Amino acid sequence: MPEVGTTGTTDIGAFGERVRLLRRERGQTLEELSRASGVSRAMISKVERGEKSPTVTVAAGIAAGLGVEVARLLGGEERRRGFVLPRSRQMVLRDPQSGYERRLLAGAQEGGRELEFVRDEVPPGGRAEALDAGRAGVSGHLAVERGRVRVRLGEEVHDLEEGDALAFEADGGCEVENRGEGTAIVYRILRS
Repeated sequence: MPEVGTTGTTDIGAFGERVRLLRRERGQTLEELSRASGVSRAMISKVERGEKSPTVTVAAGIAAGLGVEVARLLGGEERRRGFVLPRSRQMVLRDPQSGYERRLLAGAQEGGRELEFVRDEVPPGGRAEALDAGRAGVSGHLAVERGRVRVRLGEEVHDLEEGDALAFEADGGCEVENRGEGTAIVYRILRS
C-alpha cells in the first residue's frame, strides 16, 4: 500500500501531529474520529504518535473524518505572496508495488475552501483516485502532461490524451486509468 513520505525522508511525526491538532481543534475524541473516518481508533492513535505510516486509504479516511483535504494533513502551507516548496520537501504518496506516485505540489486554504494541487505518475495499466473526490462540493481541474488516460467521474467517462484538460465536479469520485504504454503524468487541482 502507498505510504506518506517525502522524496528524501518520511515525516510521519509531522503528519501525526497535524492529525492530533486538527482533531483537538474540532473537539473530537479518537472514538469520534474513528467513526467519522472509518479508520480504527488504534490506527489513528498510532498515526498521531508517529508510530505508524498511514496508507493512502487511511490518510484519505482521516482527512474525510476531519473534514479537510489530504493536502492539509500532508503539510499544505498557508497562502503567502510567494512560497517555494523545494522538491526535497514535497510530500509524496508512493506505492512501490505498482509504481504509482502522488506528489503534493501545493495545498492551502483559500476563501474558506481547501485547495490541493498534485502531480500523479500512473504506471501503464495503473489507476489513481483523487483522495478527496466523492465528498459533496469537491470540484477540480485535470491536465494530462504525458500519456493517454481514461477519467471516470462516477458513471461519466472521458478519454484524454497528452495536452488535454478537463474541468469537473468530483462529488461522484474521480479515477484516472493509464491507457497508454508508458507512465502517464497527470496534474490535478481539487477544491472543496
